Amino acid sequence: MKIILAKESGFCFGVKRAADMALTKANGAHVNTYGPLIHNPKFIDFLAQKNISIANSLEELTAEKIVIRAHGIPKGIKTEMLKRGLKIIDATCPFVRKVQKLAEEYEAEGYQVIILGEKSHPEIIGLQGYAPNSIVIKSLSDIPKFNRKEKIALIAQTTQNVKIYDEIAGHIRENYSNLIVADTICDATEKRQYAARELAKRVDLMIVIGGKNSSNTTRLKEICEKIVCTHHIESESELQKDWFVNINNVGVTAGASTPDFSIEATINEIKLFNNTFAGSKR
Repeated sequence: MKIILAKESGFCFGVKRAADMALTKANGAHVNTYGPLIHNPKFIDFLAQKNISIANSLEELTAEKIVIRAHGIPKGIKTEMLKRGLKIIDATCPFVRKVQKLAEEYEAEGYQVIILGEKSHPEIIGLQGYAPNSIVIKSLSDIPKFNRKEKIALIAQTTQNVKIYDEIAGHIRENYSNLIVADTICDATEKRQYAARELAKRVDLMIVIGGKNSSNTTRLKEICEKIVCTHHIESESELQKDWFVNINNVGVTAGASTPDFSIEATINEIKLFNNTFAGSKR
């Protein structure tokens, strides 16, 4: 059985930056992250071992140093932290910060901001803090009817599916001429989705590694499962031997918040299954 790792997988620039900032600034001291730094339970456990703990609200903050998660936070919460004299380590992904700025500017200029994303996702919650009147949609059917002369600005959560975003932009453009479509899906997301899609075409099975609460990992799973049998796991312990029976080629990809040690552990576990199959044929 051949195991093929997607060319683009694992920590993206924004996640690696956030992780490095948290670990460097903490340096053994007690530090809070405002919400999970990234969406990966195994890495969050690793951070906890380094005295970096999660606070999910202002009331839960117990440290003087606060790391803002890679997904960003609402503007009002950051303002309140500054009022309290807390030392902020802003690990917001630069691509997310760019989208926050765009959303704020478009709303100030009188545009109705529409965001393609998941309403409960922290990146979207943060974005709406910069554009309080924005509307969040998940699909074409969610788009409300506007006055045809209305100024509309369409933006996307940075980890959304590129093809779906283009389809929605095309549909809105057909009905509303005064439209801005912002390029807000990050390059890493596009490359990762393309690499996963191409790999899925070449294998008999895909394994997608990443947090079950990770939006970008979920997108990878959705893309791959349209092509080939796909399993989404958080840990190598979830792998099942019978998935690999009669499989010649298995593809592996991982979300942007999946650490290298998790990818390596998964590949090693698959190799163990493969060795077992080889031994049984002797």
